Amino acid sequence: MPGDLTSYCQGICRTVKQWTGIPISIGIAPTKTLAKLANRLVKKGFSAHGAVLDWRILESPDEVLASIALDDIWGISRRWSEKLQALGIHNALALQQTEPKRMRQHFGVVMERIVCELRGSSCIPLEAMPPAKKQIMTSRSFGEKLTEFADLRAAVTHFAARAGEKCRRQQLAAQALTVFVQTSPFDTQHPQYGNSATTEFELPTDDSATLIRSAHQGLKRIFREGVSYQRAGILLPDLLPAGVAQMSLFESGERSVRSEQLMATLDNINRLHGKKTIHYASETLSNRWHMRQQFKSQSYTTNWRELLTINI
Repeated sequence: MPGDLTSYCQGICRTVKQWTGIPISIGIAPTKTLAKLANRLVKKGFSAHGAVLDWRILESPDEVLASIALDDIWGISRRWSEKLQALGIHNALALQQTEPKRMRQHFGVVMERIVCELRGSSCIPLEAMPPAKKQIMTSRSFGEKLTEFADLRAAVTHFAARAGEKCRRQQLAAQALTVFVQTSPFDTQHPQYGNSATTEFELPTDDSATLIRSAHQGLKRIFREGVSYQRAGILLPDLLPAGVAQMSLFESGERSVRSEQLMATLDNINRLHGKKTIHYASETLSNRWHMRQQFKSQSYTTNWRELLTINI
């Protein structure tokens, strides 16, 4: 890391602002918990260095901690805050000065780590890579209520294809698929209904065609005539890293290779030429499920066709 972290982080803030238009703030500290507090203080205008605050150079950190409410500390919920106050602990400084083992007896190891982090002892390690997801869900409320199976089928096809794409991007494979539908909980004029169907796979898969077939089968089992559906979605639970599952004795390795090659080709073409350049036909049989997006903002920084223009 560079020696002058404040200048380095200021450069990050300027670059992000220039490239995306999004203002950000950065907190610097010996621990994650203190860094989060420093970041929060920046947003309240506490820093003399613009969008960056280095906790280590604060003149009176105890006074700052005394001004921070318990539920402003990363990892402390409102319920924990109320319980701490019942124990006579009313701010971040009082929590920092509490014996960590005592906090462990009342709240468990998470609170013990928070106290240690407030004292400057790092207990929560940095993650160079985010942990692999355990499940993926794609779901959306519809632009209008749907009553026809074909409309729901088109929506579910899109959700399943999108879920498969996410799996492949994160190098994961699904052991099962759940498709669900539901009506609007606020619609008192029509019958309420919600249901789901789950299919388990013999082998974990990231093949969109397999996911779509399972989604269609599940949708057939739970669809009811005369119901006004407001939402549907696909859930892939219990994900595994791709390639770790043992092949079945009767499974054709050649078929698996073909599937991988087909999905890789599909993803590459869509990545190079734009989303949905190649897609499954049943996705386009109906567009009634699409969100209206009547008041969608222009994509000034990500779409050449929607660049901001100024007439002089």
